[in-house]
Amino acid sequence: MNQDDKQNHLNKRQKTNRLLGSVQSKHPKVYGAINQLSRIGITIGNKIDSDLNLRLNQRHISSKYNLDCADHICVRRFSPTPYTHHGLYLGFGLVIHYDFSRVSIVTLEQFAKGQPICLVNSGVDYPKEVVMVRALSRLGEKNYHLITNNCEHFVRWCRNGPEINL
Repeated sequence: MNQDDKQNHLNKRQKTNRLLGSVQSKHPKVYGAINQLSRIGITIGNKIDSDLNLRLNQRHISSKYNLDCADHICVRRFSPTPYTHHGLYLGFGLVIHYDFSRVSIVTLEQFAKGQPICLVNSGVDYPKEVVMVRALSRLGEKNYHLITNNCEHFVRWCRNGPEINL
């Protein structure tokens, strides 16, 4: 890593820290959700997460994939017609997604419903911490629209959408 890359990385880290500080002061509920996710992960422990990933790697995800926080994932669904359902992996075996009614957090197994999980190679404009904050800022939203605001739009907005003032 050259000096410019190190400086860019440092600048991004500082920007992320300022953003998280801003979220804490301006949106305590979103910041509380982030802390709650962290506590859930600590409580559950890394063993459950690694066991779940191992089972999923054997059954659903090719072993070359290793899910990381803020990964764009999808599964194929077949009812009422074939489609793909998209979500954002939060870590600790949890996925945030836009189901047909609201943005919610479910386990990876609930999200997959027994179907193979695919890692979507979509671009990302923000550090993974910012992507996750953006996703959690919409937790509970109930504005689903099949054409203009669906599960894939939600994930792509979290990873690439216009900057917002959190």
